[in-house]
Amino acid sequence: MLKKKVRTMGRMLQMFKTIREEREAITQLKGLCPDGQIPRGLIMQGSEAIKSALDQFKKAKELDRKNEAIPSEEFYSSVVSGKK
Repeated sequence: MLKKKVRTMGRMLQMFKTIREEREAITQLKGLCPDGQIPRGLIMQGSEAIKSALDQFKKAKELDRKNEAIPSEEFYSSVVSGKK
């Protein structure tokens, strides 16, 4: 029983250390997540996992930028003329 409590405290200390060190990255990650919550277990995985997740969200956002852009004049003219 005591061994389990000691392990739990060790995990909590590690988690709080990660939160303290990566506060800014965690805040950015929360802003990028649709529900405002970071993925479960990410803090326990450490700093590298947080940075990796943040990079993945940034890459996805960059790729989505092309899809979310306003269509150009060339697109409208090709649709009207029937060319595509």
